[in-house]
Amino acid sequence: MRIDASRNSDDSWTIADIEPAPPANRPPEKVRTIEPRTLTAGGRAETLSVGPYFSDPDGDALTFEAESADETVAAASVSGSSLILAPAAAGETEITATARDPGGLGAKQTFALTVSPEDCGIASNCGGIHGWRLLLPADPVDRDVDGCVRLHMLKVCSGEAAFGPLSSGNCIALDDTGIDGVVYTVESSKWQQRADADAARADLADTQITSELCAHAPADPGQYRLVAEIAINGETGKYVSNIVTE
Repeated sequence: MRIDASRNSDDSWTIADIEPAPPANRPPEKVRTIEPRTLTAGGRAETLSVGPYFSDPDGDALTFEAESADETVAAASVSGSSLILAPAAAGETEITATARDPGGLGAKQTFALTVSPEDCGIASNCGGIHGWRLLLPADPVDRDVDGCVRLHMLKVCSGEAAFGPLSSGNCIALDDTGIDGVVYTVESSKWQQRADADAARADLADTQITSELCAHAPADPGQYRLVAEIAINGETGKYVSNIVTE
């Protein structure tokens, strides 16, 4: 509270402009619960707007933070009021979302996130992938740090590989092969492995081959993918499959 006072000539005091103290800053509050979520290993990141889940009783603008308890399963980041969940490998983790006001007071809530193993969709009894689709060209967001493009036609599971409607437990030969009016040629392919999402990838010995995409059954724990140089209608690019986690 602020009090303005002045002393009079008769030693009395005049008190004026009595202003109450500003109200104390109150922390943000959770107004809705973020339900558990499920993503798929090798799938796209999910974006969730977290603004509707928090409110500030003083009307302050809020900023947001996010943290994953296990980034080998999924990473969490924030862009503005959007929470971005990026699956890495099959498993379970907890995501903590925090809202803060300009005074630094915060509210948080934690929810469970499950990352399911990717269902590669290979159906041996119908010889292909259910719901496969062409990706020509691939979306820019599917380009990884190695400069490879995630080609959704190219999918693998342990011991199986598929390309569009073709699937095999051994190798798929693609040499000027037409699929839905598009011509594909595999120039070379190989398997890569890394221990976890933070490790560097290494080529698997004896898996490099020309003109074919071959299945691989990993013997050791880790993350595996098939990398291939494929000419699509005569234009060669470097493409990758989904990630298989063992």
